[in-house]
Order: sequence, then C-alpha cells, then structure tokens
Amino acid sequence: TGMIFDIQSYSVHDGPGCRTNVFFTGCPLKCRWCANPESWRPKLQFMFADRVCKWDQGCKACRDACPHGSIQFDENGKPSVDWKICNDCETIECTTSCAAGALKQTVRIMTVSDLVNTLRRDYNNWGSDGGVTFTGEPLLHHEYLDAVLKECKKLSMHTAIETSGYATEEVFMKIFRRLDFAFVDVKNMDPEAHKWGTGVSNERILNN
Repeated sequence: TGMIFDIQSYSVHDGPGCRTNVFFTGCPLKCRWCANPESWRPKLQFMFADRVCKWDQGCKACRDACPHGSIQFDENGKPSVDWKICNDCETIECTTSCAAGALKQTVRIMTVSDLVNTLRRDYNNWGSDGGVTFTGEPLLHHEYLDAVLKECKKLSMHTAIETSGYATEEVFMKIFRRLDFAFVDVKNMDPEAHKWGTGVSNERILNN
C-alpha cells in the first residue's frame, strides 16, 4: 500500500500533454518555501478548516469522537485542536464524525490496484502525449512506486516523476529505469545554501 496525499486530474504543467498528478505524502526535505508543508510527514493526518466548522450551531461531534481529548471547546463554544496530541494519532476518528467536513483526512491508503484503477479512469482524457506524473516525494515510497510503475507499463501509460532526487543511488536508478520523463528539482547548487533552505545536504542529490 501507498500513502497518497492527493490526486489531481487535467494537469498541463507537470510533464507532456494532459496528465494526472499523484501526490505522495512525506518528504525528507523541509524546504522553507514549501507550498504543502502539511504533507511532510509520511503518516495519516488531518486538517481543520475552522470556517467550515458548525460549532456555532452547537456541534461537538469531533470532541466526542476523539479518544485522546485533543479537541476542546472554550466558554463561547469555539473549538481548538491540540496538535501535539494529534501529531501522534494513528486513527483520526474525528474526521469521520464531522458532517460539515471541517475535519478532513489528508492521506489515503491505497493499494497498487486502487491507484492504477484510478489512473485508468483518466486514461482517455490524456490524449496521445499525456500520462501520469508522480510528485510530492515519490522516491520516499520507492517499493510501492516501483510496483505501480510496472502496472502502468503493462497498460502503456506514459509515466513521469517530480522529485528532489534525495535518495540512495540504488533507489534512484531502480525508479528512473522505469520512467519515461523526469523533473529533478535541485533546490540550490551551493551546499551550505541548500542545507539552510531544505535542512539536508545536496551531495546525494548532485551525485544522483
């Protein structure tokens, strides 16, 4: 199984033609400018949209569903979330209790066949140049990705990847041998600037 943060259809900026983007969750880099820091941790997690919450109508379903007491309501009835507790939660029952959708699970656990069947849904929309692009940091999930790529090849799907390149040479070469197209996003050529901006050295990336 793989941990999928999001799937977006009809993308035209992430490889040739019209594509479906598959975003993996988890990243070994912690870029200061990251557009999706909520996807850094490779585990189940959720987001809270307080503007959607129906607390003003007296709803407290999430508090009652949470076994850890991380959701509390103040004297006015407005909720707050103790993220220190939530960050260690493995079950996130609260997301299934929220009828308004204020609590949203951001990671889906998908089998290889689950993901491939989702991609087959979009297959006829890609045209002759399109395909699937795996993004987020796919190399972090290389065993699952390798299995998915094998199935994509059987179906003649054009495959691409967007990656920082931060992986062992063995993992890097195993995945790249199965790809049709790749973006390798080198954040900075300067070692010190790279470490300041991302939290890791760029040596492994440049070697790959």
